Amino acid sequence: MLSVYKPAIETLTISDACEWENFESIFHEGAFVYSTWTGRTPIKEFIRASQGGMDRGAFIMHRIHGSTTDIQGNRAVTKMKATITQRFELNSCEVDAESDCRFCFFFEKRGEKWGAVYVRHWYETTWPINLTVLGTKKTN
Repeated sequence: MLSVYKPAIETLTISDACEWENFESIFHEGAFVYSTWTGRTPIKEFIRASQGGMDRGAFIMHRIHGSTTDIQGNRAVTKMKATITQRFELNSCEVDAESDCRFCFFFEKRGEKWGAVYVRHWYETTWPINLTVLGTKKTN
């Protein structure tokens, strides 16, 4: 099971660290990611879009709260609860948007390698946190 579970965890932490080659290695060729900001997108295009956002200063962090993996033959599904935090500026106030969500990773074993073929997530709740009010606004 570790051979399936570990890539699901790594997918989120590696993308936060901008380790794009490691991120891509978790997926099989031809894999897709579905996100609210890209729709259903081939993994290579998703990585390019993610890189572009990070290069422009996007701050996004994933915190994983729990997961399960079901394996049947050469296929597996990992379901994961997480919180995504995105920091941005809104009307001169620094804000974190926190979203609780669920990720669903669909894996296949091809030869000896487990790899993701499709990843989808759903938002459950979202709330803003005004960092200026909390006294954590950045200063130049």
